[in-house]
Amino acid sequence: MITIPGEDKIRHSTVNNFAMTSDGTLWMCTEEGLISFDGVHSMFVKVEDTDAVAKNIKSLIEMPGGRFLIGSNEGLFLKYRDESQEESKRIFPDKIPEVLAMARMPNGNICVASKKGVFILDPQLNDATIVNGKNQTINCMLPVNGKLYLGTDNGLLYLDKNNLSDTGINGLTDIPINLMANIPDKLFLYSQKSGMIFTVNPTANTIDSIPVGNSLITGIVRTPQNEILVATNGDGILRLDPSSKKLTKESGYNLRSKNNVECKQLYSLFVSNDGQLFAGYYKMGGAYSPLNSKFFNYYSTDGFNSHGRSVRSVTDSPRHITIGTRDGAFIVDKSTGKSDHLSKDVLGSNLVISSIYHNGEIYIGTWGGGLSIYNPDSGKIRNATFSSQMPTGITNLRHDRSNNLFACATDGIFMLKDNTFEKIADNTISGEVTNATIFELFFDSSGRSWVGTSKGIFLFDRNVGKLTRNGLPKNFPQNKDVRQMYETTARNLIMITDSGEIMVFDENLRQSAHQANLSAINEARGVAQDSNGYAWITSINGLWRYGPEAQILSLYDDTEGVENPNFNPGRPIITQSGDLLLCNTEGLLYANIKTPGETRMGHRKAYPVIIETADGRTKVPRKYDDKDRFVIDLPKYESHIKIYFSDFAFVEHNPNRYQYSYDNGKSWNKLDADMSMLMTNLKNGENIIRIRQTGNPTTESIIAVNNKSDGKVPLWLLFFVTLVAIFALVLILRFMKRRHNGSNHTELQSAETTPPVAVEPMVETTSTSSSTEKPAENNDKETASPDVKKKYAANYISEKECNQLTRRMNSLLKETKIYTNPDLKVADIAAKLGVSSHKISYLLSQHLNTTYYDFIYAFRVEEFKYLAKADKKHIYSLTALAEKAGFNSRATFFRAFKKSEGITPGEYLKNLREES
Repeated sequence: MITIPGEDKIRHSTVNNFAMTSDGTLWMCTEEGLISFDGVHSMFVKVEDTDAVAKNIKSLIEMPGGRFLIGSNEGLFLKYRDESQEESKRIFPDKIPEVLAMARMPNGNICVASKKGVFILDPQLNDATIVNGKNQTINCMLPVNGKLYLGTDNGLLYLDKNNLSDTGINGLTDIPINLMANIPDKLFLYSQKSGMIFTVNPTANTIDSIPVGNSLITGIVRTPQNEILVATNGDGILRLDPSSKKLTKESGYNLRSKNNVECKQLYSLFVSNDGQLFAGYYKMGGAYSPLNSKFFNYYSTDGFNSHGRSVRSVTDSPRHITIGTRDGAFIVDKSTGKSDHLSKDVLGSNLVISSIYHNGEIYIGTWGGGLSIYNPDSGKIRNATFSSQMPTGITNLRHDRSNNLFACATDGIFMLKDNTFEKIADNTISGEVTNATIFELFFDSSGRSWVGTSKGIFLFDRNVGKLTRNGLPKNFPQNKDVRQMYETTARNLIMITDSGEIMVFDENLRQSAHQANLSAINEARGVAQDSNGYAWITSINGLWRYGPEAQILSLYDDTEGVENPNFNPGRPIITQSGDLLLCNTEGLLYANIKTPGETRMGHRKAYPVIIETADGRTKVPRKYDDKDRFVIDLPKYESHIKIYFSDFAFVEHNPNRYQYSYDNGKSWNKLDADMSMLMTNLKNGENIIRIRQTGNPTTESIIAVNNKSDGKVPLWLLFFVTLVAIFALVLILRFMKRRHNGSNHTELQSAETTPPVAVEPMVETTSTSSSTEKPAENNDKETASPDVKKKYAANYISEKECNQLTRRMNSLLKETKIYTNPDLKVADIAAKLGVSSHKISYLLSQHLNTTYYDFIYAFRVEEFKYLAKADKKHIYSLTALAEKAGFNSRATFFRAFKKSEGITPGEYLKNLREES
């Protein structure tokens, strides 16, 4: 379960009920007030008029015309979705002083129960007509097959036209009914007093009972699969099994939250039309269970489970799946599900990063242990034979198009000949590059042999056994550190660099238009193409599917079973049976992709839901113009605003899913983590934004933000500009007056002290102060030059003050770690220290002899080193660690780290992991 976010008051509210309106918004009816939740953001919505404020809200019903009926202990309220249209107001206060229960009738009328009776409201809300019948305390209502059932303290009734009537069902007379739900042909009625759930067939007039024991039932709901779920105050969610007449704990929903906290004290329960579960708690807010399709699952058999293992490589062979992990290799028998575990004892290293099936045997390459060969028939393993000393780091294993086997190693390329690997190329390229680690060897359909190294990309001339850059176009990115290559059926070459950049070239090595479409993927890790032509690309922010023909990206994340979006650099593979196997940091993911279909998010769009201005946050009504553009009308002139979006999916939000454009689609940016964007320097009139799912033009929406100033300058702005102009004029006049007085004083002094004779241009002038006057005593050492003092005249600080401010600033950064905020500014630090930004600038440049960025980068580098040492299971990638430390640019991070430590971050991590 995921806790519904929000301020403390929202997270500690008591949820009486839920409702979902046609726009996809979830409404929480709580004791503290009405709360809206769009799947990302939650906020209190005011429901009040001049006489009363709606508290302890019981229910909400959507009405035509963008209106809501809200029932509470304070009465019945009518509220418009568009808050600018009309304020909420209380209706029929004399007849309905408070609301006990409320429901929509099959004919569209609204039935409302209060202590004064049961009333029928027409859809236009012109009148409230009391229903005939004895006064009853109504606890719940349920519309079923054209009838409206009412659960009362004296049994079950139904509404017949304008009369309350007994159902005539034997055995329910005078039994209090507190809660109700139904499936076809059956009612389920809970009576707290009797401790029973009654199952009733109204047509056959039969009744049965199910004891609930000591469980206190707080809610009964029906799922789209016609199952009955029961909420309890102590036992969580139970499933009612009518055949066995029992409540079981196998509800299919896990109440455990992401932080491993489980709350079993439910106060309310709600299931949406698509089967998504929402739970309300007492004084603990609400939570929801994301509706996941589980298209992807972690690979497991009766004898092996990959979940929880960081998978670096995978190989499919006729009888086995070979899974390389940080804990060694697992050889899984497809027919029996049993596995053999090969660890450091036999492989020489636990880190398996490559494997391949060749001539009935499985070759396993490790980092630190060399190359081993496993025979599935005998179960025996042996070291591979090399003509020279076997390299310890085997980075890749490949077949060429003639099925010859090659091994890439840290010091060269080896080819298997007569059961022995012979070196056919070393890591010295034409004498210009030395000690290059070789990561990739790829043979394309044009007969070219590509080699990706730590020093760039090369072609392999097999005739002379040399790596060369000859034959590559001049504009070809030769110095890219390519770790993986793939050729599509359209003969496009896809290259993935160490930094995760994707490069796409056609067969003539010209950059393909597909490259721009794939630029939205951050830090790609691997790629494979299925039989339908889709390219599946792993990255550190999820799994992407790219359709080359439609040129559409689709993101697969938690909604599709990809629980962890962080993938390892291992190459994805597609088996003969159509399964896609992916190397994830949490295990081996698999799915059958012969008919992948559409993702659950599909063509879902994002809508503006909240707008934040200087006056606070307000909800945005869903409104369109004649061009089918979403319209936001600002109530007054605004220079900048913040817009929050939602797709109403009620899933764990992935910030990489949506992107927006200011410039008519020329460039795209990701939404912030809270699905928001900041619009600055708004112009008068119309401001256009485009938003879409990342790389998916079919989901694009256009938003027109109308910044209405009516061509008039706001009075406050006019007043402010006038004040500034007056102040500037006063300063100019004072400056001119001082300059005039100073000039007269200099002329007078010159006339009194200097004879009228010609002088040399560089004559030393006499000081106006007495030569015997001593300067004021100063205990602080003054080191600044006169020019510096002049520049920082208003913010100059002494040596002693510099030392004190330095200590305070270092303490602030170390204790709060605000440097991990990538948007941290000098002004932010100055504000927390209670000094001006200019003083901080003086301190850094004149006292510490550094720049602001170098100063902050030093803290971030140390934070990266700390995080890297703490990441003992190597869960995070290099870039993820850098981002956690506060860097938002990979290039900046590399420069800062190399300047500080003298080595690259990759070399640092390698040394760190070798030490451990």
